[in-house]
Amino acid sequence: MDLREHLNPEGLQKIVNLRASVNNGLSDSLKAAFPNTQPVSRPIVEFKGIPDPNWFVGFFAEGCFMVKVRESKTHKIGSQVSVDFSITQNPRDCVLFKNFQQYLDCGSTHVHSDQTAVTFFVRKGH
Repeated sequence: MDLREHLNPEGLQKIVNLRASVNNGLSDSLKAAFPNTQPVSRPIVEFKGIPDPNWFVGFFAEGCFMVKVRESKTHKIGSQVSVDFSITQNPRDCVLFKNFQQYLDCGSTHVHSDQTAVTFFVRKGH
């Protein structure tokens, strides 16, 4: 874009080719508008473990923290509080999330039934 290539058809096609290679690919309207799209091959990156805590903490920006209060039938105060944390990513990140479990010594990894996402989930409740 710095070279202003996106302003000509070839440069715009390069951008669409990149877009076709990430996440869920192209929408039907983009496929129709750019029928000559050739997705760019993505390198396979081997996960070699969590290098340090700061690298790991970077994922928290994509996570979700929740506090839930529910009626409890077993606690004397009548309420049950749970604190949840979850991160959802592309299914290719399943190995990464299994390493999160090992690194934190808690949590679980769940692949969605439609195979479109994987979620790392931690719950602490009383």
